[in-house]
Amino acid sequence: MPRGRPRKTQGDILLKSAEMIGWAIGGIEREILATRDRLTALTAQANALREKLPGGRGARGVASTSSDVSGQGEGAAVGRRTRRRMSPEARKRISDMMRKKWAERREASGKGASGRKRKRSNISPEGRKRISEMMKKRWAERRKAAK
Repeated sequence: MPRGRPRKTQGDILLKSAEMIGWAIGGIEREILATRDRLTALTAQANALREKLPGGRGARGVASTSSDVSGQGEGAAVGRRTRRRMSPEARKRISDMMRKKWAERREASGKGASGRKRKRSNISPEGRKRISEMMKKRWAERRKAAK
């Protein structure tokens, strides 16, 4: 008769793991329900506080309902802020001011209108010609080898 604890079979292990997973899922689902309840209560409190503000619906003018709690309600995108649009006149005015500012800055630094000096090559005309002839020879050899 063997001594010690009986060995677990693969079926026993799978059954235990499935049971543990089931318990974990049940706990998560309970937590989700509790969180939804807390969210509903907090939303109701926020709505009550908004109603107390002057103007009725608060500074942003957004009233959440119980259908908005899930994020699927009609007014889900109402609370988003939109970017302010700049008029063409204002854009031109700012552009002119910045152009003037940068022109003054370039003048103060002593550089020309381009702002940068072109870097010159240090190769002499003879050296440039020698490189050109070498490259022509190399490409002629490649064309010849390709045929």
